[in-house]
Amino acid sequence: MAEDRIKLILDAIDNTKGAFQGVSNSMKKLENESRSTIASVGAYWSKLTTIFGVIAGAAGIGALAKSFIDAAAEAELVEKRLRYTMESIGYQWGEAKGAVDAYAQSMAVMTRFSDEEAREALNQMFLYTTKFSEAQKGATMAMDMAVKEEMDLKTATQYIGMAMAGNVERLGRFIFEFRHLNEVLGENATAAQKAEYAWKILQEKFGGTAQAEIGTYIRSTKDLQKAWDDLKEELGKGIMPFVTDWVTG
Repeated sequence: MAEDRIKLILDAIDNTKGAFQGVSNSMKKLENESRSTIASVGAYWSKLTTIFGVIAGAAGIGALAKSFIDAAAEAELVEKRLRYTMESIGYQWGEAKGAVDAYAQSMAVMTRFSDEEAREALNQMFLYTTKFSEAQKGATMAMDMAVKEEMDLKTATQYIGMAMAGNVERLGRFIFEFRHLNEVLGENATAAQKAEYAWKILQEKFGGTAQAEIGTYIRSTKDLQKAWDDLKEELGKGIMPFVTDWVTG
């Protein structure tokens, strides 16, 4: 039975994120079954090591278990940072969490970026706006720019945030239209006018790039890494208590 469950996990690596939704529940069932047959746990982990040999390799099952735990811990840390930021500007986390989760999960499905990267981008965007809707809009545009300009998401988020706040000039190195704003908008243009103009140009140049790219990305070698990261997170949620007991016991 254990081999069949693990085979399902390995087969899931070739699928998109939706295929992982049942993994956590399956592993929780496996955890309960394993606890009820703890006398045979040595044989079970021996089989698990063999099945995951290509992944775990010489590092052993302990290293694999640690990677699951680290992934789950990092996801929790990212959420805590975002929660602190939102609460500090007046949001009630209990009310905002559902919308945050929905946004992050949708970005993980529709773009190359992970759930955690989407949350980090949201967190960073709150340096430039206190509105959740604007932070979402800016984070999504940052993903579009990161893909189109082949830059890291943190840098793209900084540039987009600055542009949305009316500080457009630094984007001139990437976007020609921003190099001569005085000629276009006039010397007395306000920050709001610059921001409005900037958003129009950003939408024309980058809008939708990250989502359009995912069709090709799914077929690339990078998709395997995305699938593996998602798998580690799901497995970490499901087997982390059992693995922790086993590793430290």
